[in-house]
Amino acid sequence: MLEKIPWRVSVFSVLTGSWLHIVLDAIMHRDVRPFVPFSDVNPFLRIITVQQLRQFCVFTAILSVAWIGLAWLLRVQRD
Repeated sequence: MLEKIPWRVSVFSVLTGSWLHIVLDAIMHRDVRPFVPFSDVNPFLRIITVQQLRQFCVFTAILSVAWIGLAWLLRVQRD
């Protein structure tokens, strides 16, 4: 059975995911301007290498899958 997600969690998730995506793109892409219309500056550009960014994304993907799997196992054991 699916659980309902509270609207506050949904809004927080959307805002967090959107801004994280913008920041990750700003690290990699020269033409991203994350603070438009207030500023054309991109302070995130190349703060880490593209290779490090990719490694971070792979690591967090693996961590997320493990976290979801653990949550699923705990739920199955509880029910």
